[in-house]
Amino acid sequence: MHHDQELAEDARYARIFGVGVIILVLEVVGGWASGSLSLLSDAGHVGVDLAALSSGIWVARRIRLSKSKAPRLRELTAYFHGLLLFAISASILVEAYERLSEPHSVQSTAILVIAVIGFCGNVLQYRLSGRAENLTHQGINWHILSDMLQSAAVIVCAIAIKVTSVASIDAFTSAVLAIWLFAGGLWLIVLGRNGNAHSHHHSSHS
Repeated sequence: MHHDQELAEDARYARIFGVGVIILVLEVVGGWASGSLSLLSDAGHVGVDLAALSSGIWVARRIRLSKSKAPRLRELTAYFHGLLLFAISASILVEAYERLSEPHSVQSTAILVIAVIGFCGNVLQYRLSGRAENLTHQGINWHILSDMLQSAAVIVCAIAIKVTSVASIDAFTSAVLAIWLFAGGLWLIVLGRNGNAHSHHHSSHS
């Protein structure tokens, strides 16, 4: 039964990963084609999601070999995800500043269509993921939920550009998303530290 649960976990992560790859390709191609930094920002987060899933699968398999390493491995994974979010948020903020200084034209219809597809993909990922069972799973779910919110923000951004014809809304939205990514990275690092501290506290009282 335990082996079946492990196989189910691997299959779940694989399905989420596959959906993420499709979203990433669509948003990268769509972001460059439409000139949208907000779409590329969302694509960057999807890339982090895929890294999170890859490391999640690796951690799950390592823990099966050695249960005692679970707390440390999950803590290191949380740090890794957090640092990735920091790096992406910094690069997006730099590009957003440049675009606010010199606004670029964007294609709002293309942004809207791709963002809606991305949002639907995020909803599917979250349904596939299910309730979080451990720190690694919590981190993956946070990535998916935050990316869902980002997709929603890009949808609002595209509608606002379509109504107002103000292209700089795209750069402003990407800056807000970058701050959100930074906050997410910080949250994951704090979660990793607290989770590891809790596990040490629990083991010392066992």
